[in-house]
Amino acid sequence: MELEQSLILVIGEDPGVAGAISAQLRSEPVVVRSATDAVSGVNTAAEAGPSLVLLDLSPAHGGGLAALRALKADARTIGIPVVMITGAGDGAGRAAALELGAADFLARPFDGAEVRARVASMLNQRRLAELLEQRAMIDALTGLGSRRSLERSLERELALAARTGAPVGVLAIDPDGLSRLNDAEGHAFGDAVLRELARVIRSSLRISDVPCRNGSGFAVVLPNTDAAGAAVVGERIRAGLEAARWPRKPAARVTASFGAVSGVVGADDVRGPGGVAALARGWLDSAERAMAAARAGGGNRVVVGRQGGSGEGADAGNSPPPRTLVKSEAA
Repeated sequence: MELEQSLILVIGEDPGVAGAISAQLRSEPVVVRSATDAVSGVNTAAEAGPSLVLLDLSPAHGGGLAALRALKADARTIGIPVVMITGAGDGAGRAAALELGAADFLARPFDGAEVRARVASMLNQRRLAELLEQRAMIDALTGLGSRRSLERSLERELALAARTGAPVGVLAIDPDGLSRLNDAEGHAFGDAVLRELARVIRSSLRISDVPCRNGSGFAVVLPNTDAAGAAVVGERIRAGLEAARWPRKPAARVTASFGAVSGVVGADDVRGPGGVAALARGWLDSAERAMAAARAGGGNRVVVGRQGGSGEGADAGNSPPPRTLVKSEAA
């Protein structure tokens, strides 16, 4: 049997369970770790990210359903398959476990062939899911991250910022008049514009920044970046796109509108209604409102909106410094 090196976490109060599982998988390239109570098991799963969790459902060892519920409620562990270890008389628990998201069951006493087969099946399913997830995270046209990748990246940075206190910036970008360009020059040229804008974006960023598609345009997650820094990045991209030349369309000039926001996240923000996912949506909405203000102002400019409320916006402009301050009603 061919198994990649995978981490398997066994959660249960009986240390003999982990030992028995390890013995059955001795010949396989897997690492088995154990946790002897539900709380430490859930924490270990969140921190270590195992490929598979084996969770003791037996009432005698307690906490199985509570641990399963916690694993499926945490964004860090919701995708990890959980196989419930069951014994005689666990019928009611099995039904509840299925409702909570258990992937499979493994009965005691353990049969070596069954343990290996069920573990291999779960690991193969996990690898397939990860492959599909990776493909879904990449935009085929530009090679940048997809909208899903954008959401995941922003959620991750906001959660980290809640612990470190560092600012998080978001830049929303939309080519000016893309529909008009498609109608006048053809969709092949519109695709070329998006690919070139993606190239300019990529060449303008730090390695820690995350560029992604966002609807018909783009967005960039900017870790540890304040509003002024986000505006600088936007202006760099704006100038690069404006300077681009199109050999097959020498008369064409392409510009884009930019909305930038930044803010500091508190622990209470992450724990608020909807959690970090709702917070990320709010961040993107603010950046898109600032971008809409840039478009309404004539395009080819960067408008800085105030995250979490309305206020002054700074136009990084389409002219050399000094910049002109503008009102951003949508910021």
